[in-house]
Amino acid sequence: MSGTAPPPYEGYPPPQQGYPPPQQGYQQGATTVVVQQQPVTVQVFGQTPVTLPDGNVTTLQYQNGTLTWLLVGLICLFTWGFGLCCLGLIPLCIDGAKDIHHINPATGQVVGVYKRI
Repeated sequence: MSGTAPPPYEGYPPPQQGYPPPQQGYQQGATTVVVQQQPVTVQVFGQTPVTLPDGNVTTLQYQNGTLTWLLVGLICLFTWGFGLCCLGLIPLCIDGAKDIHHINPATGQVVGVYKRI
């Protein structure tokens, strides 16, 4: 057993030859990089105006949507036999049956839509 080194541990690769020693003044170690993400704010558009990040408050514009036309069709279907199909036009006059488009007053752009269905 004289002059023989123990067998290398199988979990590590064998030591490599030929690498120069670390330079003086050079600190060897891992560099830690910290990444910070900005919080994401999600705007929820509903039936009331929303304050935008720039401070503007959205204006609401009501437009006929799926629920509006579904109600028109159902009311016409059920009142057809009585000759009262014109009652089916009532949902076209009710804001509570329409979709709501939120508009930025500064730019005039639609920033969100609240759909009833």
